[in-house]
Amino acid sequence: MTKLKQRGWAHITRCALLLCPLILSIGSVLWMGYKRHLARVAVAPESKYFARVYSLVSANFADPVSPENAIYHGAIPAMLRALDPHSTFFDEQAFRRQNQAANGNYSGIGVELTYQNHQFIVVGCHSNSAAQRAGIHPGDLLAAVNGKAADALKASEVIGLLSGPEGTTTQLSIVRDGRPLDFSMKTEIMSRKSVADVAWIRPGIAYLAIVVFNEATPTELVANLKKCQQEGMQGLILDLRDNPGGLVRAAVGVADQFLRIGELILCQRGRAFPSMTYVAKHGNGGHEYPMVILVNRNTASAAEALTGALQDHDRAWVLGDDTYGKGVVQTVNELPEDTGLGLVKSRYYTPSGRLLQRKHYSAALGRYERKAAPDMVAWITDSGRPVYASAGVGPDEHYAPQYDRFQSSLTSGFAHLEFTNQYLSRHPTKVDEHWQPDDGMVGEFRDYVRQHQLKFTKAEFARHDEWIRQRLRQAVLRTTFGLDETPRLLLATDAMVQRALDAMPKAQALLESAGRAPQNGHSAAVARR
Repeated sequence: MTKLKQRGWAHITRCALLLCPLILSIGSVLWMGYKRHLARVAVAPESKYFARVYSLVSANFADPVSPENAIYHGAIPAMLRALDPHSTFFDEQAFRRQNQAANGNYSGIGVELTYQNHQFIVVGCHSNSAAQRAGIHPGDLLAAVNGKAADALKASEVIGLLSGPEGTTTQLSIVRDGRPLDFSMKTEIMSRKSVADVAWIRPGIAYLAIVVFNEATPTELVANLKKCQQEGMQGLILDLRDNPGGLVRAAVGVADQFLRIGELILCQRGRAFPSMTYVAKHGNGGHEYPMVILVNRNTASAAEALTGALQDHDRAWVLGDDTYGKGVVQTVNELPEDTGLGLVKSRYYTPSGRLLQRKHYSAALGRYERKAAPDMVAWITDSGRPVYASAGVGPDEHYAPQYDRFQSSLTSGFAHLEFTNQYLSRHPTKVDEHWQPDDGMVGEFRDYVRQHQLKFTKAEFARHDEWIRQRLRQAVLRTTFGLDETPRLLLATDAMVQRALDAMPKAQALLESAGRAPQNGHSAAVARR
């Protein structure tokens, strides 16, 4: 990114030159459809006002002012936050990562982190990534990146340091079992599948998980469905849990594979853009089998659009929790200096007319508050079933894991990851996909959590024995096989997947009902009081 001089009118002039095209670009997006010269006139006073404010700050602030921090990381993000929580400014690094993500590729070392108790904790490494090959484990505590102390870095700064251009050397300092360890690796281009390879839960019942929607998703799905059909698929479980969304056009392409030609998928409506309607163009080729979709509170955006479309056409039985509730569409616009602007341009509506967007976003929590609507509006599916709006997608069958105090304490503190990391460093263990924790490991885990001041009774620990073993197994498999391979190995003990099997007759009945229902394409709204 261009470095601006720090002193004099030359500095102020260059900042103004940098700022004006940016504001004009934002104006052109917001006022598309109007004459361009009117848009320029409208923003000119604000541009001059900002340049004046910035010149006063630059000339008089007690410390030297960094234009990058003041403009790219200050003024522009603050302006977008005043609009909505989803419009985003991408600096040079973030814009590069955004473009890579849309194509299904990204550069980095393949490690995922979480932040808790003022520490960055490794959640896992992607399978066969540079981080996994180097020996980074779930539960490792990040101490430094490239010589910079982790506790002095923001999350965005850590992400930037870990995802440099291909071939960048990355130095990681971590703490494992109280011991400092140093690792060196190079960033590389990684291609992660957006659709996991098909797994068979039982004869005839296939399982597919879509982890994100990018350019490759429809093609990957078609390849998996072709394989499923060749092997005699009689039912499908489609897992959209924790899917954050992605490209809406990719979700449209996926929906096209399950609906009949001509059926509506979604509508987009915005203030400055013409409305757009998407319908199934290729269709499902007559392959209509019972289908259960799994969702949870982290199923968002494009994943919700897909779920809503299939639910409205009674094509799938939806099982899980109310979804995230992001019913808006962003367009990423390229700006000068290799930066970008992700701006909410429209809202999308499901075939029955539902807007899935939640209200009451909490900036402090970083998510929408899950407030119950006193008067929820119901919309009617093809077969006449009521479905609800204004709070994400409401499932046909509610099911979500309910953790008690003991389970919540272990899960929120990542105790199983930290313990497993220490256990494997002290007890070298041969692990295959059938590995299970023994009584000795469970006993050591009991002592570990007690030492870390988690209060529980002997009976309480014994009551959760099976759940504890599942968590330990998950942590060990994640260390051995990585984030991408582990979910497939845990399907047999995934309670929600087993619940989906039980729901398959409901999906079959729904499919039969939809086949008898008139396909008039119209929906009616009623009020539920």
